[in-house]
Amino acid sequence: PKFVGKSPPDTFGLVIHANIVQMLIDGNYIKVVPNWVLGLLTIVLTFFSLAYFIYLGKKQLASYVLRLNLVQLLFTIFFVWLSLYFFKNGILFKITTITAVVVFSMGLIGYYRKLAHYLYKRFKWQGYFFHD
Repeated sequence: PKFVGKSPPDTFGLVIHANIVQMLIDGNYIKVVPNWVLGLLTIVLTFFSLAYFIYLGKKQLASYVLRLNLVQLLFTIFFVWLSLYFFKNGILFKITTITAVVVFSMGLIGYYRKLAHYLYKRFKWQGYFFHD
């Protein structure tokens, strides 16, 4: 026989389909966390992370950047672990939106400070960082 691919034909497709049929027969489905729960969790975690790092930024701590990067790393590692743990137990917990929004918002606090400074200088805009 002449094979076209890199290796002889295998039965992985057959095994995959057999597993799918068995899951359908047993009613063993993966549960998905609802989008409203993910949205609510994203808003709450973003709010608290921004409040914490804006508070630290106002205090002008020397370890601010180190803490920011360390918390971003630990947050990402924790949520990847949490999603894998849930997946192992049959629950699909999509962490992409939560992780992206929280990590990027923490990283953009410096730009918010620059924007707040510009608005204060130009329009006397009162904010948390700059006020009379």
